[in-house]
Amino acid sequence: MINEPLRLRLVELLEPKLCHTCRFVSWGLVEEDGKQSRTLRCQRLDCDNWVTKGPDRLVTVVDDS
Repeated sequence: MINEPLRLRLVELLEPKLCHTCRFVSWGLVEEDGKQSRTLRCQRLDCDNWVTKGPDRLVTVVDDS
């Protein structure tokens, strides 16, 4: 179900430009506190380009394409 809240981990990207051509990235639109923003979802859990930062946050996935 696309509009159900999901708990996603926000990460800090070390080199964001590397993600733009990665085959493991998907782009989506999420909503948090009434504000929508475009984000990327890394499907490679062992990526060296990001570090975890802070606790998981509850966001709603508006469009996952």
